[in-house]
Formats: sequence, C-alpha cells, structure tokens
Amino acid sequence: MPNLGSFVPSLASLTVYAVSFLGLLPFICKDMRYSLYFHNPFHNSSVEMAYHLRQNDLRVTAASKFWDSLLQRNLTLGFSNPAKDQLNVDIHVMIISASRQSPLLVRNNPRFLTQILWQFVVILNSTETRSLPWKIRLSVCDVDDKGHEEAKGFSSTVHYYKRFSVEAQSLPQVNIKEKEKQDYAFCLEESLKTKPKFVLLVEDDAFPHPQLFEILYYVLETRKKAMESRVSTSNVLFYKLYHPERLLGFWSLEPERIPQLISFAVFFGSCATLLLNFVMLCMRGRWKRKSSIHIIWFWAIVYFLLMAISISRQHIIEMQYISKRFFTVSPTPSCCTPGMLFVADEAKQWLHYMKNHICSQTYGKDKMLDDYRQRHHVKGLIVQPNLFVHIGFFSTLSRKFLHPSLMYYPSWFKLY
Repeated sequence: MPNLGSFVPSLASLTVYAVSFLGLLPFICKDMRYSLYFHNPFHNSSVEMAYHLRQNDLRVTAASKFWDSLLQRNLTLGFSNPAKDQLNVDIHVMIISASRQSPLLVRNNPRFLTQILWQFVVILNSTETRSLPWKIRLSVCDVDDKGHEEAKGFSSTVHYYKRFSVEAQSLPQVNIKEKEKQDYAFCLEESLKTKPKFVLLVEDDAFPHPQLFEILYYVLETRKKAMESRVSTSNVLFYKLYHPERLLGFWSLEPERIPQLISFAVFFGSCATLLLNFVMLCMRGRWKRKSSIHIIWFWAIVYFLLMAISISRQHIIEMQYISKRFFTVSPTPSCCTPGMLFVADEAKQWLHYMKNHICSQTYGKDKMLDDYRQRHHVKGLIVQPNLFVHIGFFSTLSRKFLHPSLMYYPSWFKLY
C-alpha cells in the first residue's frame, strides 16, 4: 500500500496537466458554449442575436426553395403519408403551431413551421426512414386564435387540424398558460383519434435530428429488451426528446449526473493507465516501483475528472451522436416540452387530467405533467443526447426575444 507522500505528482505529471489545461483544452474548447474555456466571439448580446436571426433567415431561404421546387414541378411529398381517416399508424407526428404576432417581429418573420415541416419531409423521404416498418403520419395543428397564414398555407400539403373556427373576440379569455395547455390537449386529442401507437407532439420551433426515426426505432424496438433490463418501461407515459442544454450539466439535482462524471473519469483514467503501463513495460521491462501503477492510476482519474468538468457534460454527450447505439434512455428531469413522444395508451388518461385541471400564470403544463406523474405513478423517460434543436428565439409566452445565450446549435446542426 503506497504512503501518502508517494502521491505527490511528479514533474512529468505536472507538465501533462499544464500543457492540457493551460494550452490544449483552452484552444480546443474556446468555441464550446458550456465549456469552462468558452470564449464568446460576439461583442455583445445584440450582435449575437443578429447572428441567430441571420441563421434563421438562411434556413428559411433554404426551406422556401424546397417548397417552391415542389410547387413548380408539381411534385408530391414523396413519402407515403397515411390518409387522415386511416387508423392504427405507429407514430402520429403532430406539429403544434401558432403565429408570432408582435411589433418586435415586423422585420423578422421567423417562419418556424416552414423550416420544421421541410426538415420532417426530408427525414421521412430518407432511405433510412423509408426502410423502417413504421407507418408515420405527419400533421400540423393550428392553435392560433387570430389566424395563422403560414399554417394554412400547408393545409393542402399535410394533414391540417385547426382549433379555432370562430374569431378570438367571441371566445372566453384565459391566461396564456391555460391557453397553451388547452392547445396542447386539443392537438393530443386529435392525434389519439387516429389510434396510433405513439404520438409525437412537436412545437413548431423544434428542429428534428436527421436520423430521428431511425434512432427512435433502434431505442424503442431493436434495443427494447436491453433497455428494460436497466430502466423499467412499464407505465411509461412519454419519452422526452429534448431538454434545454443549460440544464444538462454535471452540477444538477438529477441523481445520475455525478455518477456519470465519476464513471467517465474512472473509465478513461483506467484505460490511460493500462496504456501507459504497456508502454512502460515495453520501454523498461518493468515498473520502477510496485506502487507506481496505483499512483499513475490515481492521477489519471483526477486528470480525466478535471477534463470532464472543463469540457462540460453537454459537449461530452454530443460524442454519442456518432452512432445510434450510443443513445441512452434514463428517468426524465422536469421542464420543457418542445419534443415529446407519448405512449398513446397512457396518454389518454393524461389528456383527461389536462381537461379537468387549470393552469395559472405560475402553474404551467410542465408542472401539471410532473404532478400527474407523481399522483398516477407513471414514468417519464428521456432519450439522450437531444433529438431536437430549439431554434425559437421569440417566446410566445413572454412575447419577447430570448437571451441569445439560450440559443445553442449541436455539432450535427447545419450552420449557413
């Protein structure tokens, strides 16, 4: 057993630490939003927001060219979208959409729905998605109470559901969070009428991953038995497909975060120790002292522990995008519903609960969902890393622009 004095780092160890944490990592991580070494390239928030608005405009241009080409060539969507009255589809994708009407947006019509529908059509036409045995229906749910011309423009392209058939002035006034809940309940109810296996409710500013359905099929069907050995899938109400990146760090109340940090450090520290042990054996034939292996192992774990903290969990889990086999399923944290895959059989009771409970300015549908899960003992799971990007820069609840620091684009997301 080595004494404590033998754990004092050597000059070589200090050199490795200094080169890594004072030179290499600052250079590699300077563009990583959640890294300790992040250097914001923008001078102020106005310049940063202008960048995001420019990216949105370029995506709108690309999406508009796609839709214009379909109209000019009189082409169909390509994929087989089940008829509106056809029952028993596997997934009913319902995009919940409302117009962004504000004086602040006079010069910046975001046209989120145009972008999201474009991406979904591209995904559903991909070879990987078409090869799946799933039947997938794509629909738009218009919940605007003042008229939503962008959504109406797609009424002849995809299945279209409209919540309001009369002018808003003749409707009873409710608070904004209660309206949001009612909108959500309406879209979920319309989806469930088609008797799907799953309902994917997507807010119209949630941009999907190109391999969305391929990954979901692998996680929910191909790897079902393996997943059930780690996480019980009985009484599962939903699979969350997006959680805000700012809440995905190691420092969290979620019970699995700190064990993940320690596991990362121990695994890579052990691998590095074994590799160094092999190299040293080849060079010297044996270790200088028997305790050396323990000392190196200790400092290797500390090294990767500090590295994980420096890089941040948000960027580390992005490595899982390399393959669908690296995606994980775990108990979900609270908050946020841009992309939610509901299990239809369980969602019927949740729909009934929503209809019979009221939201207030301090009690939104997110908190209501948490209360429902606790009272009715149903589970919520999260698929990680995120399968959606939140591209919305304007909040329909607060009627103002989000702070640009909340906007984040993962490695797979195309920038123009």
